Amino acid sequence: MTAAHARPALIAGALALVLLVVILAGLMIGQVMLSPGDVLSGLGSIGTGSMESRIVVDLRLPRVLAAVIGGAALGLAGLLMQTLFRNPLADAWSLGLMAGGQFGAALVVVAGAIVGPGFLMVLSGFAGLGVVAGSVLGTLGVALAMSAMARRVGTVTLLVLGLMLGFLAQGLISVLLHFTNRSQGGSSPLGTTPLSPMWSGATSSPWRLC
Repeated sequence: MTAAHARPALIAGALALVLLVVILAGLMIGQVMLSPGDVLSGLGSIGTGSMESRIVVDLRLPRVLAAVIGGAALGLAGLLMQTLFRNPLADAWSLGLMAGGQFGAALVVVAGAIVGPGFLMVLSGFAGLGVVAGSVLGTLGVALAMSAMARRVGTVTLLVLGLMLGFLAQGLISVLLHFTNRSQGGSSPLGTTPLSPMWSGATSSPWRLC
């Protein structure tokens, strides 16, 4: 193996090692500090109901895996966008995808503020999937619109249109929040009153910060 081929392999190996260290740190660090032995004990005692198993397997491991998978997906998306636009500064904002997701989530939150706490009680039964679904639908809508326009315009024009869609979505979010504040008598739709049913039980759990 030549030096040109060995260098990428060494970099990949070093990054994999760093990732393993970060994952282990994520399983150890929290409100309840665990040693590496406690982490291994928790992983090896799945289903026993021990404290280590509940903290590691039920709470911290899903968060760590979600962070790893989400980070890998964001990195891959960034690589694809930078390759498409041939610009190292291109990101999800360039196509308006991020703003579309924010707009979808804002629609759900504003709907809860207008309809009332009962709407958020329904969403809380889905563990917050209503807000996630709104964000996904908003992102998907912008992605479909950009895909349709990509067949008719060039790369630079597509980038400009994506930025315009992003600013348009941000403006619509501001308008929604403004009129929702007025309908609520000046109280924010993100305040404690309309959203309290969704989050009231979140802070009471003793495992929240584990």
